[in-house]
Amino acid sequence: MALDLKQELEVLVEALDEASVPFAICGGIAVTIHGAPRLTHDLDLLVPATSIDAAKQAPMVFGRGTAHARTVHRVSKLDEGDLLTLDLIIVTGALEEVWVIASKDLLDIAALEGGGEDER
Repeated sequence: MALDLKQELEVLVEALDEASVPFAICGGIAVTIHGAPRLTHDLDLLVPATSIDAAKQAPMVFGRGTAHARTVHRVSKLDEGDLLTLDLIIVTGALEEVWVIASKDLLDIAALEGGGEDER
């Protein structure tokens, strides 16, 4: 069953308000709120560094599922008005179970499946 982002946002906002955590909604969900629907699968919030610990506790009150804190380093490249964002997620805890595949292995799999060689 897919998560209902609107419902999750409402619960999160309530939890942050109850914890007196200042925040601003940003990202795809903010664009949607302002009337330009955009496909998104996450919630993005701006939170002051001084409130980050309290903000990380807020998802624990969601009532279902399990919240896991992750360390993410976001790097952005701006090139002539185009923005590319790269999220680097530090592998710890439950993420250590994730299978990571090297790009060479992806090319080998593509060749086996008839995708041909890399044409770089």
